[in-house]
This record gives sequence, C-alpha cells and structure tokens, in this order.
Amino acid sequence: MAEYYLKLPKMGEGVEEATITNWLKNVGDKIEIDDSIVEIATDKVDSDIVSEVSGKLLSRKFKVNEVVKIGDIIATIETNDVIQEDQILDDLIDTEIDNDNFFNEKNEEKIISEEIELIKSSIDPVIDQSSKYYSPLVKSIAKKEGLTNRELEKIKGTGKDQRVTKNDIVSYLSLKKEKPVDTFSLRLKNFTD
Repeated sequence: MAEYYLKLPKMGEGVEEATITNWLKNVGDKIEIDDSIVEIATDKVDSDIVSEVSGKLLSRKFKVNEVVKIGDIIATIETNDVIQEDQILDDLIDTEIDNDNFFNEKNEEKIISEEIELIKSSIDPVIDQSSKYYSPLVKSIAKKEGLTNRELEKIKGTGKDQRVTKNDIVSYLSLKKEKPVDTFSLRLKNFTD
C-alpha cells in the first residue's frame, strides 16, 4: 500500500489560494481515477479537484470554508496503484523550487530592506535623533526639502538659545539652491594659468 498526497494544483496566473466549498468524498470512501474529491472556489473560478489514483480516502486535511494555498496537501489517498516515479520526482522538485523561491524571496526582501535603511540613513532627515531641539515647523521644512541631520546642524540658529527658526532654514535653503562655486575647478584653473 502507498499513500498519495492530493495537492491543490496551480490554477492559473495570479491564483494563489482557494476555498474548500464542498467535500464530495468522505474518509473511507472508495475512489477511482478521475473521481472528483472536493469542490473549490477561487476569486476567478469554481472547480473540482480530481484524483489521479484509485484507492481509499484516508484523510481530509481541510474543512469546508477553509482557505488552502497552491501546493498544499488537501487529502491523503491510500492506493494500490504504483505511484509513478515521475510524480514523486515532480513533488520533490516542486518542494525544492518552493524552498528556493522562499529563501530567494526572503533574502531579496532582507537585502531590499537593508538597502532602504542604508539609503534612509544617508539621506533621510532623521531629525528626531539630533541632540538639538527643532520646532515641528523646522522639522517639517527640513523633511520636505530632504535635509540631513548634518545639514540641519550646520544652520546657525538665530532663535532663543540659538535655535533654528523658520527664517534660518529658509535662508539656508535659498543659499543652497544657488549654484555652489566649484573650488576645485577654480584652484585647478589658477594652477594651470
């Protein structure tokens, strides 16, 4: 005797899960090849899952109205049929591919989130981590203009206790928008003259 694991098959682009709507076979029922075992519904289509082997239904892994993901085992069938080596190999390959995809996706997500944090730390005005006090208005302007902590701390404050005011940050931004003089090019030009 062998056990055959009936899985929720792939059902088209974008379909990743289905809902069990009705079991057509009960545990212990005799099953023939191409017998419908269970009815399912997706957001695109309703259909039956059929058996690829004959035998007896040993177990149902999900109840009616439960959601099943593609590739999940939904039932176990005891069979005298020789389960094709191809099917066993396919199951192993599917499992390996799923594991590879899982780890690649997790690794990709980790790399992307690390890159985002790196970018944020270099350009994001993490003003709340500054040792200086900035008013909510100054913080808002700095964030909107994409100023970093370093830039914000360079601004000489004219407010109480040398706090940066709205006028201070606006003046800084207007100076920043003017093209800075490229001192390296000037020095190089003077050197070559």
